[in-house]
Amino acid sequence: VAGEYAAVKIVECSGIGLGSRWRERGGFWFARCHARYFAAKPQQTAPKCCAPHHQCGDTACMQDPFPQHRLSLARIAGSAKVIPPEFLHSPQYNCEPLSDALGCQLTIKLDFTNPIRSFKGRGASFFVSEMQQRGDKRAIVCASAGNWGQAMAYVCRSYGLPITIYASVNANPLKVARMKALGAQVRQEGLDFDAAKDAAKAYAHSINGWMVEDGLEVEISEGHGTMAMELLSGYAREGAALDAVTIPLGNGAMLNGMARWFKAASPATRVLGVCAAN
Repeated sequence: VAGEYAAVKIVECSGIGLGSRWRERGGFWFARCHARYFAAKPQQTAPKCCAPHHQCGDTACMQDPFPQHRLSLARIAGSAKVIPPEFLHSPQYNCEPLSDALGCQLTIKLDFTNPIRSFKGRGASFFVSEMQQRGDKRAIVCASAGNWGQAMAYVCRSYGLPITIYASVNANPLKVARMKALGAQVRQEGLDFDAAKDAAKAYAHSINGWMVEDGLEVEISEGHGTMAMELLSGYAREGAALDAVTIPLGNGAMLNGMARWFKAASPATRVLGVCAAN
């Protein structure tokens, strides 16, 4: 309750330092609440760089709860250095009308203020960058209803790489036109996305190419994880923490990348995926 005191018993370190608002009495830590703040690490062992939230991007100061996870915290932090600036640092702000209506401080992040009007440019950029670093020369193939195809076409054009994109015959014609304008060879097959995806897989196999599936390659999720870094960086400047974050859930690429970073940098934050009921 705002204005009241909260107490927590430190029983396990989780990588978040205690701010100056906390006071220790008899083995308990006390703080006056403003909304909700989370802390779980004594001051003498807190990271020196930027607790809480590790907005510096240096994973050396973070305690990784899942060190064997296939998504790498170091690569998430590193991806922010190679993703084009037009896809980074999208606007985020407190939406006052919704905050007042819901009785909380609600932050909205607008990750569509970029050339393709979609967050997918983050993951596509990091994937192609890593592919180039490895020297992989396979032809790139993907399937898309529009947004993923635009992201891959945009990035491949910047690297001078050809790309073949499969879309259904019922795909949004404006998005199909945009993929073509970005330099992609677009083939429309099948009545829906699943049929187009099957055709793309068959074609990639026939030419020994790389069928790049959105949500399957780890680098895609790692690139999307930069959104979590930016959200937490904004809150860290205010000395606060997020109670919860809601993330749109489709194929899981964005959710996996952001949740990976949240659970290491701000483990008390609840991560909720939201998808359509039908």
